[in-house]
Amino acid sequence: MIIPNEVVPDFKLNGTSISEFTFENSIVCLGTDAILVIDLDIDASEPQINQELGMRLSRLVLTLTCCITAPAIPEAKTDVKIKLEGEFASSLKTDEENFRNLLLLNGTATLYSIARGKVEAISSLAYHSGKITLPMINVVDFLKSKNKKSSETVPDPKSSY
Repeated sequence: MIIPNEVVPDFKLNGTSISEFTFENSIVCLGTDAILVIDLDIDASEPQINQELGMRLSRLVLTLTCCITAPAIPEAKTDVKIKLEGEFASSLKTDEENFRNLLLLNGTATLYSIARGKVEAISSLAYHSGKITLPMINVVDFLKSKNKKSSETVPDPKSSY
């Protein structure tokens, strides 16, 4: 048996805020034939040390856009964009590298789950029937994919010789 206090990291969410949310819709009822396309990005600010409070602090920004289309009615679609910011903290006992890892993995998972709930709640109010239920993601695979894509866009300095 695992006791929760034994696996809780020295890492907490101080709070979140929505800095941007758009929901543009021309679909009345969301049918089972709807096609969902999702684009997800995250960005973390450099961890700051607050000497007065004796903490490491950082903000993480998650930007999620999705588009729903209905093949039967080409002009019907829903576009959603949410930009969610979270402030995370840990004590100075947690080294900076460990804090960054917690921020990117746990912070991303936390903000994505909050964004999922917001999108689902608002979309359920917008449609006569149906709602947008974003899929769960594997944050480790997402970050690996993001790192791979960003390294592909950086030119190799040796290739210019």
